Amino acid sequence: FLDKQQGRVLCLKYDHTGKFIVSGSTDVIRVWDVNTGSAIHKMTTGRSELHKSTIVWCLAVMKDFTIVTGDSRGKLTFWDGKIGSQIESYQSHKADILSLTLSEDEDMLFCGGVDPILISYVKVRIKEQNEKWVKSIQRKVHDHDVRALFLLNKKLYSGGIDGYLTCSYHPPKTIIRYPPITQNNCVTISKSERMILLQYSNYLDVWNLGKTSEAPSKNGFYQITNSVRKLLHLERSVRNDSKEKYRETIICSSLSPDGQWVAFSTISGSRLYRFIHSEEDKPQIKPIKSFPLESEVCIRLNFTPDSNELIAVLLSGNIVIVNFDDTTIKQKIEASTYFRDVVLHSTISSNGKYLVVADAESNIAVWSKHSKWKFHYTLPRYKCAATALAIQPTTSNLWIAYSDHKMVEYSLPEKRFTEFSQTLDAKNVEKHVNKHFPIRNITFDLNNEDVVVLHDDSNIVVINKNAKSIESPSRKAKKFKQNETASNINKPRITGIKKYQHLVHLEALTEDEMVAVE
Repeated sequence: FLDKQQGRVLCLKYDHTGKFIVSGSTDVIRVWDVNTGSAIHKMTTGRSELHKSTIVWCLAVMKDFTIVTGDSRGKLTFWDGKIGSQIESYQSHKADILSLTLSEDEDMLFCGGVDPILISYVKVRIKEQNEKWVKSIQRKVHDHDVRALFLLNKKLYSGGIDGYLTCSYHPPKTIIRYPPITQNNCVTISKSERMILLQYSNYLDVWNLGKTSEAPSKNGFYQITNSVRKLLHLERSVRNDSKEKYRETIICSSLSPDGQWVAFSTISGSRLYRFIHSEEDKPQIKPIKSFPLESEVCIRLNFTPDSNELIAVLLSGNIVIVNFDDTTIKQKIEASTYFRDVVLHSTISSNGKYLVVADAESNIAVWSKHSKWKFHYTLPRYKCAATALAIQPTTSNLWIAYSDHKMVEYSLPEKRFTEFSQTLDAKNVEKHVNKHFPIRNITFDLNNEDVVVLHDDSNIVVINKNAKSIESPSRKAKKFKQNETASNINKPRITGIKKYQHLVHLEALTEDEMVAVE
């Protein structure tokens, strides 16, 4: 063990030999000998203000035992770890430096922090045997604090408070941003009760969506007449081995269409609650103690449209149907044979007739409801995983979006791809979405069964099946054979809307309203 030191240890790094450890603390950097457990060097950072401590947030150790630190003053400092002295220091940022990274050859480094600008320093030779670190290029690829940096093959990977994983490099000047990966279906809406369930990492919130005025104001916005209010906060707290209380991570959750049932699952089991609410009285929540899945871990939960049953996909891949008349298991479906990986998606048609389940390897299975749920068929397997799926309410056509932005429409009653599905081209969809962002959700226009709405992290795409966009035959005629008609080059009208950031969910609430969750 190393000797105990005063103050917090905020960062640690081994040197390349593994014989020494460098630690960063408040006002000081220490070099420790692993064999003896004692500090052999103590280097003080100094302070910008007399009564304000300097916090060393990050550090790196080079092969020649040069130590680089970033601190709360925004200073990047180089130290000689062999003798425990400062080499040089730079006022790199206006605020705390929270992260830094070195290139493989240790000739370049990047640093970033509360000031989200990423600044690079390069090593230059000024005399025959003297080298100096000088400030080079800087780039701004984040909107908030940068918490993590990694440099590989001259490509800088960064992440921070804004949730984006960013890859940037030069030349050519390139910035690729990947949105945060939210858990599928972390939003459930009860349309009849105008309620919404929001699933966070370790708790649930249920809100009343309120009501709006019938006519918009002059600026085009509808005024809220009944205020939005929180109805329920739900979590599961347990104690660890040290008897400390903490909130368990929620795996999946769901709100029944009639707004009277709430279900969720954690790693220790699943819970079902009866939710009693009204405009006059205070909402009440009652746990169902006889819930048969209390000790089971579920990865997907769906209520049937009539709110009489709960369909749960277990961690094993099997499906269990719980009836609310007597809160017993009504049916068990051995579904694990149809899937090769963890189940990511499940949805039920609005008429309650079809159940569709998909796993991470694009295996999609369909069950149909008779007196019990019976296996219907499996869809043709595609090379990419499905990122979103939804069933059109009136036609029972299944829409699927894949990770390469391919879209298909499949008729569940007729067990075949629709004719319109043949005209869908991923390239037409990619014109309106970011090619690095997966399609997160699919919803439908309740006024027009031919209109499909889908979205990724920041773009909304509207597909109108009947409104055709006809390209000029004179320009495209060479690409088609003589026996092809003009209808072959008719394409559905696809329009894009870029209005949001971190768009988590979009769904039609009524014929005239949609709910967007950022």
